[in-house]
Amino acid sequence: MRADVDLDIGRKTFASGLLPELIAVLRRSRPGDLIAVVGDEESIGTEFETWCRFTANPLLEATVENGRARWVFRCGAVPAPAEGNRPVGSRLWLYTNFDCNLHCDYCCVRSSPAAPRRELGLARVQRIAREAAELGVKEIFVTGGEPFLLENIGEMLMSCTAAASTTVLTNGMLFAGRRVESLRALPRDRIVLQISLYSATPELHYLHRGPGTWRRTRDGVERARAEGCRVGLAGTLSGDGEAEELGKLLE
Repeated sequence: MRADVDLDIGRKTFASGLLPELIAVLRRSRPGDLIAVVGDEESIGTEFETWCRFTANPLLEATVENGRARWVFRCGAVPAPAEGNRPVGSRLWLYTNFDCNLHCDYCCVRSSPAAPRRELGLARVQRIAREAAELGVKEIFVTGGEPFLLENIGEMLMSCTAAASTTVLTNGMLFAGRRVESLRALPRDRIVLQISLYSATPELHYLHRGPGTWRRTRDGVERARAEGCRVGLAGTLSGDGEAEELGKLLE
Protein backbone atom coordinates (compact mmCIF):
# COMPACT_ATOMS: atom_id res chain seq x y z
CA MET A 1 0.00 0.00 0.00
CA ARG A 2 1.41 3.36 -1.04
CA ALA A 3 1.59 6.09 1.55
CA ASP A 4 1.52 9.88 1.47
CA VAL A 5 4.08 10.15 4.28
CA ASP A 6 6.96 7.78 5.13
CA LEU A 7 8.55 7.65 8.57
CA ASP A 8 11.63 5.50 9.20
CA ILE A 9 11.97 4.94 12.96
CA GLY A 10 15.01 2.66 12.91
CA ARG A 11 15.21 0.74 16.17
CA LYS A 12 13.07 3.17 18.18
CA THR A 13 10.34 1.80 20.42
CA PHE A 14 7.68 3.41 22.58
CA ALA A 15 10.21 3.23 25.42
CA SER A 16 12.98 4.94 23.45
CA GLY A 17 11.64 7.95 21.58
CA LEU A 18 8.99 6.64 19.16
CA LEU A 19 6.04 8.53 20.61
CA PRO A 20 7.44 12.05 19.92
CA GLU A 21 8.16 10.93 16.33
CA LEU A 22 4.55 9.83 15.86
CA ILE A 23 3.15 13.01 17.38
CA ALA A 24 5.37 15.11 15.10
CA VAL A 25 4.36 13.24 11.93
CA LEU A 26 0.67 13.61 12.83
CA ARG A 27 1.10 17.34 13.20
CA ARG A 28 2.73 17.55 9.75
CA SER A 29 -0.02 15.50 8.12
CA ARG A 30 -3.56 16.19 6.99
CA PRO A 31 -6.65 14.20 7.96
CA GLY A 32 -6.95 11.29 5.56
CA ASP A 33 -3.23 11.03 4.74
CA LEU A 34 -1.76 7.53 4.71
CA ILE A 35 1.33 7.33 6.91
CA ALA A 36 3.79 4.45 6.62
CA VAL A 37 6.01 3.70 9.61
CA VAL A 38 9.02 1.47 8.91
CA GLY A 39 11.25 0.08 11.65
CA ASP A 40 13.55 -2.70 12.78
CA GLU A 41 11.62 -3.68 15.92
CA GLU A 42 8.74 -5.91 14.85
CA SER A 43 8.00 -6.54 18.54
CA ILE A 44 6.30 -3.13 18.92
CA GLY A 45 3.44 -4.25 16.68
CA THR A 46 0.96 -4.85 19.50
CA GLU A 47 1.79 -1.52 21.14
CA PHE A 48 1.51 0.23 17.78
CA GLU A 49 -1.95 -1.26 17.19
CA THR A 50 -3.02 -0.05 20.64
CA TRP A 51 -1.66 3.42 19.93
CA CYS A 52 -3.58 3.60 16.62
CA ARG A 53 -6.80 2.53 18.31
CA PHE A 54 -6.34 4.91 21.24
CA THR A 55 -5.58 7.92 19.04
CA ALA A 56 -8.31 7.16 16.43
CA ASN A 57 -5.81 6.77 13.60
CA PRO A 58 -6.95 3.50 11.92
CA LEU A 59 -4.25 0.90 11.26
CA LEU A 60 -4.71 -0.35 7.69
CA GLU A 61 -1.75 -2.65 7.09
CA ALA A 62 1.03 -4.42 8.97
CA THR A 63 3.71 -6.31 7.03
CA VAL A 64 7.28 -7.57 7.41
CA GLU A 65 9.67 -7.58 4.45
CA ASN A 66 13.43 -8.16 4.38
CA GLY A 67 13.55 -8.12 8.16
CA ARG A 68 11.83 -4.73 8.50
CA ALA A 69 8.33 -4.12 9.81
CA ARG A 70 5.98 -1.68 8.08
CA TRP A 71 2.73 -0.29 9.41
CA VAL A 72 0.38 1.95 7.44
CA PHE A 73 -2.26 3.99 9.22
CA ARG A 74 -4.65 6.73 8.19
CA CYS A 75 -4.30 10.10 9.85
CA GLY A 76 -7.69 10.59 11.48
CA ALA A 77 -9.65 13.80 11.51
CA VAL A 78 -8.99 14.52 15.17
CA PRO A 79 -11.91 16.50 16.64
CA ALA A 80 -11.42 19.25 19.17
CA PRO A 81 -11.13 17.59 22.58
CA ALA A 82 -14.23 17.66 24.73
CA GLU A 83 -14.04 19.89 27.77
CA GLY A 84 -12.01 18.13 30.44
CA ASN A 85 -10.20 15.88 27.94
CA ARG A 86 -6.63 16.43 26.75
CA PRO A 87 -5.16 15.75 23.32
CA VAL A 88 -2.56 12.98 23.22
CA GLY A 89 0.92 14.36 23.81
CA SER A 90 -0.15 17.52 25.64
CA ARG A 91 1.23 16.33 29.01
CA LEU A 92 4.77 15.26 29.82
CA TRP A 93 5.84 13.48 33.03
CA LEU A 94 9.48 13.58 34.12
CA TYR A 95 10.76 11.23 36.82
CA THR A 96 13.84 13.23 37.75
CA ASN A 97 15.13 10.73 40.34
CA PHE A 98 14.01 7.74 42.37
CA ASP A 99 15.58 8.37 45.78
CA CYS A 100 13.52 10.08 48.48
CA ASN A 101 13.93 11.40 52.00
CA LEU A 102 10.85 9.41 53.07
CA HIS A 103 9.97 5.72 53.00
CA CYS A 104 6.16 5.77 52.62
CA ASP A 105 4.61 2.32 52.89
CA TYR A 106 2.35 2.87 49.86
CA CYS A 107 4.91 4.30 47.38
CA CYS A 108 4.15 2.94 43.91
CA VAL A 109 7.76 3.36 42.69
CA ARG A 110 9.39 2.13 45.92
CA SER A 111 11.30 5.34 46.57
CA SER A 112 13.20 5.67 49.83
CA PRO A 113 16.46 7.04 51.23
CA ALA A 114 18.07 3.72 50.27
CA ALA A 115 16.78 3.65 46.67
CA PRO A 116 19.27 4.34 43.85
CA ARG A 117 18.94 7.86 42.53
CA ARG A 118 18.79 6.99 38.80
CA GLU A 119 18.45 10.67 37.95
CA LEU A 120 17.75 12.10 34.51
CA GLY A 121 20.41 14.77 34.96
CA LEU A 122 20.29 18.48 34.14
CA ALA A 123 21.46 18.26 30.53
CA ARG A 124 18.88 15.63 29.65
CA VAL A 125 16.04 17.53 31.35
CA GLN A 126 17.02 20.69 29.46
CA ARG A 127 17.02 18.79 26.16
CA ILE A 128 13.67 17.18 26.90
CA ALA A 129 12.18 20.55 27.82
CA ARG A 130 13.33 22.07 24.52
CA GLU A 131 11.87 19.14 22.59
CA ALA A 132 8.63 19.38 24.57
CA ALA A 133 8.21 23.01 23.55
CA GLU A 134 8.81 22.11 19.90
CA LEU A 135 6.22 19.31 20.10
CA GLY A 136 3.58 21.58 21.60
CA VAL A 137 3.49 20.08 25.11
CA LYS A 138 1.21 22.20 27.29
CA GLU A 139 1.93 20.82 30.77
CA ILE A 140 5.01 19.30 32.39
CA PHE A 141 4.85 17.30 35.62
CA VAL A 142 8.09 16.84 37.55
CA THR A 143 8.18 14.00 40.05
CA GLY A 144 10.43 11.36 41.58
CA GLY A 145 11.43 10.21 44.19
CA GLU A 146 11.72 13.61 45.79
CA PRO A 147 12.84 16.16 43.16
CA PHE A 148 14.12 18.66 45.75
CA LEU A 149 16.86 16.26 46.77
CA LEU A 150 18.63 17.19 43.53
CA GLU A 151 21.35 19.84 43.70
CA ASN A 152 20.28 21.41 40.40
CA ILE A 153 16.51 21.13 40.72
CA GLY A 154 16.18 24.91 40.37
CA GLU A 155 17.86 24.88 36.96
CA MET A 156 15.76 21.90 35.89
CA LEU A 157 12.56 23.70 36.83
CA MET A 158 13.64 26.86 35.03
CA SER A 159 14.04 24.80 31.85
CA CYS A 160 10.64 23.20 32.30
CA THR A 161 8.79 26.44 33.03
CA ALA A 162 10.34 28.01 29.94
CA ALA A 163 8.75 25.21 27.88
CA ALA A 164 5.31 24.86 29.51
CA SER A 165 3.32 25.29 32.69
CA THR A 166 4.96 23.03 35.26
CA THR A 167 3.73 21.16 38.33
CA VAL A 168 6.24 19.72 40.80
CA LEU A 169 5.17 16.77 42.97
CA THR A 170 6.98 17.05 46.30
CA ASN A 171 6.58 16.22 49.99
CA GLY A 172 7.45 19.84 50.79
CA MET A 173 9.90 18.97 53.56
CA LEU A 174 13.09 20.34 51.99
CA PHE A 175 12.29 24.02 51.42
CA ALA A 176 15.29 25.55 53.17
CA GLY A 177 18.59 27.19 52.24
CA ARG A 178 19.50 26.97 48.55
CA ARG A 179 16.20 25.21 47.79
CA VAL A 180 14.26 28.27 48.93
CA GLU A 181 16.53 30.39 46.73
CA SER A 182 15.66 28.16 43.76
CA LEU A 183 11.94 28.68 44.46
CA ARG A 184 12.37 32.46 44.50
CA ALA A 185 13.87 32.42 41.01
CA LEU A 186 10.94 30.57 39.41
CA PRO A 187 8.16 32.36 37.48
CA ARG A 188 5.12 32.25 39.76
CA ASP A 189 2.61 32.08 36.90
CA ARG A 190 4.30 29.02 35.35
CA ILE A 191 4.69 26.66 38.29
CA VAL A 192 2.61 24.90 40.93
CA LEU A 193 3.97 22.97 43.90
CA GLN A 194 1.77 19.92 44.45
CA ILE A 195 2.64 18.95 48.01
CA SER A 196 1.58 15.51 49.20
CA LEU A 197 0.03 15.27 52.64
CA TYR A 198 -1.36 11.83 53.35
CA SER A 199 -4.06 13.08 55.69
CA ALA A 200 -5.37 16.17 57.41
CA THR A 201 -4.99 14.12 60.58
CA PRO A 202 -1.37 13.95 61.82
CA GLU A 203 -1.81 10.51 63.39
CA LEU A 204 -2.96 8.89 60.13
CA HIS A 205 -0.19 10.66 58.22
CA TYR A 206 2.44 9.41 60.69
CA LEU A 207 1.14 5.86 60.34
CA HIS A 208 2.15 5.76 56.67
CA ARG A 209 5.03 8.25 56.53
CA GLY A 210 6.72 8.18 59.91
CA PRO A 211 6.72 10.31 63.09
CA GLY A 212 7.13 14.07 62.72
CA THR A 213 6.52 14.15 58.97
CA TRP A 214 3.09 15.81 59.09
CA ARG A 215 4.38 18.90 60.88
CA ARG A 216 7.39 19.18 58.58
CA THR A 217 5.18 18.94 55.50
CA ARG A 218 2.76 21.51 56.96
CA ASP A 219 5.72 23.83 57.58
CA GLY A 220 6.75 23.32 53.96
CA VAL A 221 3.30 24.39 52.76
CA GLU A 222 3.51 27.57 54.83
CA ARG A 223 7.05 28.31 53.67
CA ALA A 224 6.19 27.87 50.00
CA ARG A 225 3.15 30.12 50.30
CA ALA A 226 5.20 32.74 52.14
CA GLU A 227 7.51 32.79 49.10
CA GLY A 228 4.51 33.51 46.86
CA CYS A 229 4.35 30.05 45.27
CA ARG A 230 1.10 28.52 44.11
CA VAL A 231 0.49 25.42 46.21
CA GLY A 232 -1.86 22.48 45.76
CA LEU A 233 -2.36 19.64 48.22
CA ALA A 234 -2.54 16.00 47.19
CA GLY A 235 -4.06 13.83 49.91
CA THR A 236 -5.85 10.56 50.52
CA LEU A 237 -9.52 10.89 51.42
CA SER A 238 -10.09 8.29 54.09
CA GLY A 239 -13.37 9.49 55.56
CA ASP A 240 -16.16 12.05 55.51
CA GLY A 241 -14.94 15.61 55.84
CA GLU A 242 -11.35 14.75 54.92
CA ALA A 243 -11.41 16.92 51.76
CA GLU A 244 -12.75 19.88 53.73
CA GLU A 245 -10.09 19.48 56.40
CA LEU A 246 -7.31 19.32 53.80
CA GLY A 247 -8.71 22.44 52.14
CA LYS A 248 -8.56 24.32 55.41
CA LEU A 249 -4.79 23.86 55.45
CA LEU A 250 -4.56 26.18 52.44
CA GLU A 251 -6.82 28.89 53.89
